[in-house]
Amino acid sequence: TLDQSMRSATQSIVFASILVVVIGAFITHLVSRRLSRPIHDLIDASRALEQGHYNFRFAERRKDEIGNLMSSFNRYAERMREKNDVETALSRYLSPSVAREVLTGSHSIQLGGQRVEATVLFADIVGFTGMAEGMNPEEVANLLNRYFAHIVSACEMNQGMVDKYIGDCAMLVFGVPQADPEHCFHGITCALAIQRLVTMENEQRETRGQAPVRFRLGLNSGSMLAGNMGAHERMEYTVVGDSVNLASRLGSAAEAGQIIVTEQIYTRPDVADRFVARRHRAIRLRGIQHPVTTYVIEDVAAPYKEAFERQIQQLWWQDHRRTG
Repeated sequence: TLDQSMRSATQSIVFASILVVVIGAFITHLVSRRLSRPIHDLIDASRALEQGHYNFRFAERRKDEIGNLMSSFNRYAERMREKNDVETALSRYLSPSVAREVLTGSHSIQLGGQRVEATVLFADIVGFTGMAEGMNPEEVANLLNRYFAHIVSACEMNQGMVDKYIGDCAMLVFGVPQADPEHCFHGITCALAIQRLVTMENEQRETRGQAPVRFRLGLNSGSMLAGNMGAHERMEYTVVGDSVNLASRLGSAAEAGQIIVTEQIYTRPDVADRFVARRHRAIRLRGIQHPVTTYVIEDVAAPYKEAFERQIQQLWWQDHRRTG
């Protein structure tokens, strides 16, 4: 009887031990899942932020340390979304690179600037005043926006910055705020891209019985001051200097459809072998003592032709989808 009682007790103890182990393992699994699931969710949320998905939020409400961490993450994601919205809106008024530097604090907000080597391109419409006389303000705005969309696309494709719009004229800069050793090449390529895109847009206008719009383009490279100009209460990031003034005057001296550069620009080693140009004429410009010898840029050189044509087609379809 004693042996039987001992065997029965032993079996009961073994069964109870196994039951305790099973229950303990089950509870441990539940607790570990409850602890690890939010940690994995936090990891996924961090990856979402890295990829720019700032709308991710934790809906779960917990009253422990992990809950506090989730609430902090939601507040951080909201601030990131607001900052991204501000950057997106600001980049529509400033160059995206300048907007990014302003928001991150890496761009000085003091007046003044620094000397840089850059290229400036002026593109304006020939005879715009007479053209606009027979149009209402909405038609004028739609016309400018249509062509400026092509100009912006060509500028961004060639690492440039839209400095400002001056009525029917666009001022583009290459080589600021980030330095670009190929700023002159990119500026001339952008001018040729604008020329081609304007021609393609005019072909569509002519099929609708509308008059074509002609642009003249002037381009110059050299030393200039890049920085914040204006007043402490209202400033803008731009470039100033004799090189900028000369680019503006070259644009005014160009004829419809022409891209004018100085002889000093065309004879640069990084320009002469990459573009096809013809000698134009010596132009007397206001404020400049001696006549300026100019060249008309006609096309890219043969080795760059195929890549240039691909760029034009890409820009055209990109603008076509955007503007309809």
